[in-house]
Amino acid sequence: MSFKRRQLKMFRTISVMVLIALTIFACGSSGINSQVNDGKITICHATGNATAPYTETTLDFNELNGHSDHQDDLIPAPVSGCPVSSYNG
Repeated sequence: MSFKRRQLKMFRTISVMVLIALTIFACGSSGINSQVNDGKITICHATGNATAPYTETTLDFNELNGHSDHQDDLIPAPVSGCPVSSYNG
């Protein structure tokens, strides 16, 4: 992997982590905080399937690196749960 690609991947990962931190900070003690426990976070992983567009997945923070380039994933998962229709991928 070239240096430029490694930098881009690192930037994406850092961006996801900053977004998570800002979301948690902005929501204070709301439902988002209940999704981020003991170094774990719940996300909605995009499946590409219109009838089942997302799977709810709980990951360790270090596992988020594998999802940093999945542009349709919802990180963190909405408090109401993952969408069950209207996939726009």
